[in-house]
This record gives sequence, C-alpha cells and structure tokens, in this order.
Amino acid sequence: MSFVAEILNSQKDVELCDIDKKQLEITTHINKIKKEIAEFLQNRYVEFEPISNEDEQLMERCNELSAQMEILVTQVTDITQPRVIDALQELNDLKRIIEESRYGLEILSELLKVHKTYRNFIDYFDKTQYIEAAKCVVELENLIENPHNDIEYLDIFDSLRHHTKLSRINLISSVTETFKTSIELINNKDIIQIKIDLSEFDNLQNAFIVLIQMNANFECFSELSDFLMKNVFKTVIDNKSAVDVVEKNNSVLLNVKILDNVKPSFYGEVLKNLLNVFEFLENYLNIVIDNNKSVLSLLGNQIGDRFSTMLVESCFIELIPSTPSEMENFDSIRKEIEQFKIRLNEYQFLDEKNRSFDEFLDSVEIHYANKICTNMIKTAESIMKKDLHNMTEVEISETMDHSVLKCQISTNVIELETYVRNGLDLIKQDSEKVSKKIVSTIEQMICLYYTLVPQHHKKMLETIPQQIALFYNNCMYLAYSLNKLETEYNPKLKELNMEILHLDDVLCRLRSTGKNMFEEQLKVQKKQMLDIIKDSGLATLGQVPELDGNTEKSIRQCLRQLELLQTVWKKVLPVNVYDASLGELLNTLVEDLIRRVLSVEDISATAATQLVSFYTLVLQRAPKVFTEPKEIHKHVNLWMKLQEIIFLLEAKLADIESRWADGKGPLAVEFKPQELKNIIRALFQNTNRRAALLNKIK
Repeated sequence: MSFVAEILNSQKDVELCDIDKKQLEITTHINKIKKEIAEFLQNRYVEFEPISNEDEQLMERCNELSAQMEILVTQVTDITQPRVIDALQELNDLKRIIEESRYGLEILSELLKVHKTYRNFIDYFDKTQYIEAAKCVVELENLIENPHNDIEYLDIFDSLRHHTKLSRINLISSVTETFKTSIELINNKDIIQIKIDLSEFDNLQNAFIVLIQMNANFECFSELSDFLMKNVFKTVIDNKSAVDVVEKNNSVLLNVKILDNVKPSFYGEVLKNLLNVFEFLENYLNIVIDNNKSVLSLLGNQIGDRFSTMLVESCFIELIPSTPSEMENFDSIRKEIEQFKIRLNEYQFLDEKNRSFDEFLDSVEIHYANKICTNMIKTAESIMKKDLHNMTEVEISETMDHSVLKCQISTNVIELETYVRNGLDLIKQDSEKVSKKIVSTIEQMICLYYTLVPQHHKKMLETIPQQIALFYNNCMYLAYSLNKLETEYNPKLKELNMEILHLDDVLCRLRSTGKNMFEEQLKVQKKQMLDIIKDSGLATLGQVPELDGNTEKSIRQCLRQLELLQTVWKKVLPVNVYDASLGELLNTLVEDLIRRVLSVEDISATAATQLVSFYTLVLQRAPKVFTEPKEIHKHVNLWMKLQEIIFLLEAKLADIESRWADGKGPLAVEFKPQELKNIIRALFQNTNRRAALLNKIK
C-alpha cells in the first residue's frame, strides 16, 4: 500500500490535527521529488552529465503523488465539512499549502513532458525515423512556444528553447541531404536532365513529408521548382526540343534535348513535350503527403502562375489568328488548350483558381483584333517607307481639290489604297468589336501617312523638287480615293450594324499637309531666284552707268531654274497645279525685275538698253515652261507689266504719251500715274517736253 493510502485509511472521524500531520509528511515527500527532478534536469540540459533512465522513475513517482494529493484534498473536504464553523481558518491554511504543492507538481510534470518528448526525438532521429522525429519537433515547439504553468520563468527554459531549435535545424539538414542524394539536376549545353535515385525513393518520400509537417522553407525544393521553370519548361517552350524518360541501374532520367535554338513551329509539339515532363513528375516524383497535398501541388503553388503566364506569352499568343479564316479554325486550338489545362488540374499542378489559360481564351477576339491592327500598321509603315520616285499615272473620273484628272503618284500610294480596301473588307467578315478596332486603325494609318512620310523621306523632300511634287499628289489622291471608299463602304457597314468611317478630319489634315509642304518648296524656289537677282548687277542699277556682266548670267540662271522645274514637275503635277505653281514662281521673278527699275531715280541710256536685252530673254524663254505658252498671262499677274517696262526702257517721250492715251492706254492699265512719272524721270533728262508729258499723266 502507498504512503498516502496508508494515511487516508484511517477512520473518517480523524481529528484535524492528524490530517495536518499527514499533510506535512506528503509535503516533505513532494519537496524531495522536486529536488531530485531539478537535479536531473540540471544535469541533462545544463551540465550535460551522463544520466540513466531516472526520468521515467521520476515521472511515475510524480504521477503517483499527484493522484494521492487529489485523494487527500477530497478527504480533507469531507472530514472538515461538519466542523467548518469552528476550523475555517485552519482549513484554508491547509488547503493553500496543498494547492501550492500541487502547483509545484504541475510545473515538474510539464518539464518532464518536454524532456520525454526531446528524448523521443533523439531516439527517432538516431534511427532515421524522420517522420516520427518531425512530430516530436512539432510537439516540442508547441510546448516551448505555448508554455503552461509559468515554466518560461525557470532558469532552465532558455536551454530547453535552444535544444528545440537545434532539433529543427538538425532534422531539416538531414532530410535536405537526403533530397540532394536522391534528386540530381543537370544542365548541360544541349541537354537538361533530372535524375532520380529510385533506391532512395522511400527516404525521399519521408523527406518531403517531414518538410511539409514542419512547414520548412525548403531551399532544395525551391531549387527544383526554379530548375523546372528556368531550364526545363522554358527550354521546351522556346526551343525545338525532344523529351524522353530512361530507366537504368535503379534510377530514372528525364532528358530534354535541344534540337535547334529556334521556336517550335507547331504548338502541339510544345504541349506534347510539356505533358511528357508532367507525366515524368507524376510517375516518379508525385509523392502524396496528405489528402490535400502532393509534390506536384506544392510545385504548382510555387511556379504554377509563372508557368501558365510564360506559356501564354511565349507560345499561345503566337496562335492568335490574323485572318477571319484562321479565326474560324481556332476552335480546334481552343479545345487542345482546354484539354491541356484539364491534365494539369488532374496532376494538381494548377488549381481551379488559376485562370491564365481561361483569360487567354476569353480574350482571343481582342488579341485577334489587336494582332490584325498591329499587322496593318506595320504593313502600312513598310509601304510608306518605300521610295517615292517609283511613279505611276492615275486618272480619276471626278475632280479632286484642284479639278485634276491626270497626274503621277508614287506606286506605294496605290498599294496603300489597296491595303486599306482589304482592311475594310475584313470589317464585313468580323464581329462588331473587331470592326470597331479596324476602323480606328484605318484612321491611324491615314494619320501615319502625313506624319511618317515627311519624317522618313525628309532629306529627299527637302532637296529634290520632284519628290515634294509627288508627295503633294500622293496626299491629294489619297484624300480623294479614301473619300470614295468612305462613300462606298459606310452604307454597307451600316446595314451590318458595324462601325462606320469618319474620315473628314483626317482627310482634311492629309490635304493640308501635302499643300503646306508643297508651298514650302515654292518658297524655297522663290528665295533661290531672289538671292540670285540680289547678287547680280541689278543691285547697282542707278548707281553705275553700265550694268555688270553677270546680270545677264543671273537672269539666265533664274530661267534655267524654272526650266529645270518644268522637267521634273510638268509630267508629275496636275496641269492646273503645274501652271499655277510655275506662274507663282515666275511672277515673283518678274515682280523683282520690275521693282528694280521702278525703285531707282536715274537709269543711263546704256543701262536701259541692257535691261531691254536682259528682260527680253524672260519674254522669250519663260512662256515655254507653261503648258500653253500663249496663256502665260493667266498664270503670271505681272506679265503684261513686264512687257510695258521693256517698252518704256526703249521708248521715246512721244511713244509714251501715245501709249498713255490720256489714262486710257496700256500703260494706264499697268502703272499708277506716280509709278509712270518716276520711271520717266529716271530715263529722260529734265526738258520742257518731259515736263509737259509729266503734267499730262494724272
């Protein structure tokens, strides 16, 4: 019979003094055990002295005393109830002492539980029973991180925490080494391999389970997932490759051979090779950890999203149709992608939350529209960058901006016009969403013409007059032809409830760009002629009796400039635009020639004779640059005035008076009275006859 049992076997009416005596005896035994446990834990966790199996004996004695204490508390309560009034204070003191003793026992029991768990961990770890060892580590961590009975305030607690951390580190280190021994990752130049040692499979399985149980950040597992992502999957997607699996000498080898460093020509090859990789992982590495977790599901958690995104962006996006017929045939591709996703779901590599493939398939129409429009813009750019000087003649049935019926344009404009028409034909075959995108793209293409062409061909347009004439024609013809297309297609698009063209603004901008750039070229030509005259002998007219010899040369140079423009523009520009342009240039030259005469106060007879000779060259050669030489006066406003200037330079006063005809003759048409008086004063000396004539000019 136990010590406590003997005490409590006394009669029920035992006196309180006897109970007190028995309580003191139990307390003495508890203190003795506390001392023994403290010495044991001190030796085990602090001084690390050799120990025996005393912990088991101590645990048994603690448990026995704890049970006896409960019996004692019950007996004390039963015995003292009749005498509560007389002995309440004494009873409370007795209960307090017993509760303190019980609290001490609970702390000792908690410490012994920690020790027993740690000892079990050591036993399992030494026997390489890593799963059971992991359970012990998890239990230890729970006891240390969630302590009871204030054991964290004991001096020995820090040592217990340290031993627990070492247990985790040692266990993870051991299973990591198992992983490295079992799985070899090989990356050579033309072949990527994963080798699994089948003889170590059980240990590998245990390693995975341990790491999951311990929620460990498994560096080697991350290394495996990164290797699959960066080497295996990326290689299969980006390179023409072959995948096979070989079992040999109690090991299995996944081989990914690079056949060519080019993208696979057929998406089916990519999906087939990827499925071969996943089948390898499923057959040889898909260790089931519990009902909800497997190695493949863990791999999917780490790289599933990245894998699906990479496959979409590097492979599936290339499958986007670029024509309506390809779009109709896309259903077969859609089914294969859906089946591929189902397989990955079955492998647990992708879960239902991953919608990368679904989002891609849902947005195929948008990608299709974007692809068509991107290709349209790229093709249009390549057309616009072609040389402008390759020309073809066009005839139109109704007038453009300048009532033109025939002119030369760049051949790439016809090509661009045809391409726009083809784009409009696509609209009729596609959905409303796609048609709206195409209409917007056609408008962008037109804008691109008047922004890209001037920039891309800038040097040629600035230096070669024919190029700018072609660009002008191109803009005008495009505006005309696109306006016709708009008129032709909009009714059809309305019938189909499709987006219609709204080209008024862009066509207006197209015309104005061509016109403005051509006008800039005319300004350049004008400046060149005026600079030539400025540097000629005409600059000294009225200052010297005879003009410099280069005066005639300068006038001839200006005429040659007009004749050169005739060569490059006459067959290119529309007739009316050509005549108007040459007329504007010649009028600028004539205006300057007339101004030179009207602005001086004295012209010598010799200089006047020279001027007649030089200006007559203009009268003789300039008309020849026009389509109809006899109609030059229609295009050159000052042509008749130039003729009258030449008349004045060699006329007599009587001839002038006759041609003035009291303000009704040809001179009166071309000159203001003051202008005519000034030139008479410059040409003739001050005589009575000159004075009389000047008086008549009013």
